[in-house]
Amino acid sequence: MSLTHIFNAIKTQTEEEIKHIKESEEQEKQNIVKEAQIKADKIRKRSKADFEKKTQEKINKAQRSAELQTKNKILLGKKEILNDIFARAALKLAKQEDKLKLLYEKLIAELPSDNSGEILASDSTALIIKKLTDKWTIKTELKEDGFKFISDEIEIDNTLSRLIDEVRDEAEIEAAKTLFGTFSFSFEF
Repeated sequence: MSLTHIFNAIKTQTEEEIKHIKESEEQEKQNIVKEAQIKADKIRKRSKADFEKKTQEKINKAQRSAELQTKNKILLGKKEILNDIFARAALKLAKQEDKLKLLYEKLIAELPSDNSGEILASDSTALIIKKLTDKWTIKTELKEDGFKFISDEIEIDNTLSRLIDEVRDEAEIEAAKTLFGTFSFSFEF
């Protein structure tokens, strides 16, 4: 073989190797791009899923918050209505002398009979109690209706506000059932 043939053979072989290397390089480049696209798609899907999950969590949290606020406003409204009802009932009771007389008579009968003490009352209550008993000194030192019995050993609070508070829990449940159909005053946070 002549030198030209050898040179041409080397040139042809080199060109084929270059072509083969370029094809391999192109194939490798396509594989890398394909892998990168697959990874990018997975990342996009995961990011989208994370975003959707976080967005849904925020929506759910906002809905729960709005529901709780609404529930609490309704409960507070119901509580205000019941407070108003009990305040009106206390005022109405304070104006019914015959019912107060019966109530005070019962409460005075429950006072310790062997105790020396005194009764503190409002002006209107003192007038009623003076008609019922003269056993104890009656002082008009209270501003609210009802009375307090005070001795060295004991103090008994029979003010209307305390008496109403005593029966209010049970009466409030019944009033709420009557007014609102059900009863629930649990506040959620």
